[in-house]
Amino acid sequence: MEVGAAAAAATAGGVGMGLFSYNRGNYMFDQKNHYTRFTAGLNMAIAQTGIYKQDIAQLTALTVTRQDCYHGIAAMGLT
Repeated sequence: MEVGAAAAAATAGGVGMGLFSYNRGNYMFDQKNHYTRFTAGLNMAIAQTGIYKQDIAQLTALTVTRQDCYHGIAAMGLT
């Protein structure tokens, strides 16, 4: 009976180590993917901020150009 219990314990230990190493391999693989997803999201956020800044600059340039036209017309009207 003791031999059977020892064999069962050894088998359970072997199975446990196999499952641990299997899960560890998946965990390490997922950590690499996790960091890749994190950096991809960060790069997208940085690009989105750049596009936002570009949009603000274009809207400001449009307003300045329009006001320059109005200044020229107003100057002609005053003279």
